[in-house]
Amino acid sequence: MRIYFITQTDFDINLDIATWKEMSEALVKKGCTVNLILPRFKSAANIYKGKTQITLLPCPRIRFFSFPCFQLSVFFYCLVSAIFGKYDLIIADSFTAITLVPLALLKKIGLLRLKIVLDIRSVPVDIYGLNGKIQEKRFNAAVWVAKWLFDGITVITNFYSKKISKDFDINEKRIGIWTSGVAEEKFSPSIDSDIKKRFGISDKFIVMYHGGIAFSRGIDSLIYAIKALENEIPDLILMLIGKGNDDEIKSIIKNEGIEERVIFPGSVPYEEIPAYIKACDVGILPFPDSLWWRMSSPLKLFEYQAMEKPVILTNIESHREAAKDGKFLFLIPSNSVKDISDGIKKAYTMKDMLQALGQDGRKSILRNGTWEVQAQRLINYLETI
Repeated sequence: MRIYFITQTDFDINLDIATWKEMSEALVKKGCTVNLILPRFKSAANIYKGKTQITLLPCPRIRFFSFPCFQLSVFFYCLVSAIFGKYDLIIADSFTAITLVPLALLKKIGLLRLKIVLDIRSVPVDIYGLNGKIQEKRFNAAVWVAKWLFDGITVITNFYSKKISKDFDINEKRIGIWTSGVAEEKFSPSIDSDIKKRFGISDKFIVMYHGGIAFSRGIDSLIYAIKALENEIPDLILMLIGKGNDDEIKSIIKNEGIEERVIFPGSVPYEEIPAYIKACDVGILPFPDSLWWRMSSPLKLFEYQAMEKPVILTNIESHREAAKDGKFLFLIPSNSVKDISDGIKKAYTMKDMLQALGQDGRKSILRNGTWEVQAQRLINYLETI
């Protein structure tokens, strides 16, 4: 199976390239040929290519011009490649779906032989103003195009499969599901890590969060919880990895007087994340109960599990699904300051048991949560369309 895997995600802004990179590599291991097509971005040199072909198309940083330029490049690149029979199937995100309409029409009348699948990893949520309305309409248009012209649709969770089936009147049998996964060799507890030594925190109890730094992810409540516990758990340290609302978060940390309790190195390369996770005692996902987080597949949870780290996580749909699988997860009622504080305290009182709990977490994720498992699920679906 020869696949063109297309996303317009700007990885200079969104550093979370793991999904596309690791899934592409897993598909290659399963015998597929994969060309990962991305916007040309500054950090492209840091991509580990492996056996996946990576094509970077023009995407100049000029307002109102970057999107059309990339999409036009995608159209002609895919059209010429299709004419010469270089691929069998396109998997594209919602940004690119409209661009592929001419190819879908040429396929319908028998001039091209290929299949096209819309892949949805995220949906427009918390959208406001004109830009938000444009995003929502573009997303809806992409799904309608896929419903009538594409060969299939893939989504990230069972929850969202049911929602999109209902919202757009699509037969759920037409929708494939592949979730987040983890690279078991990369996220291995046997790796070396000098993080504790580097930051001088060898004797501390470390709670770690990595991902987008934003109030919509509960990071402010997490920081206030660290403040609330400063007397009760004097050796408590919060490690924050990522970027987003950096200035606002740093301001809260300073105003609360807990600069010595929060280590905030910003974003780090994907390849370094396992070393940071190894240094922590417990991970945390303090997400609110919003539509997007209910529909999400918690990639960071899987990475903590693979590194044998228990995780504190809020009581939302996607987390409840994961929490069924073991005692290595501390499910808290909400992302309120009190509930987060209580979750951290519970983990702290069980700190002598965390290593054993974490080992159970790795066994669980290796059974059904690796990228190879997700790649096989995707291949099984693609073979039915």
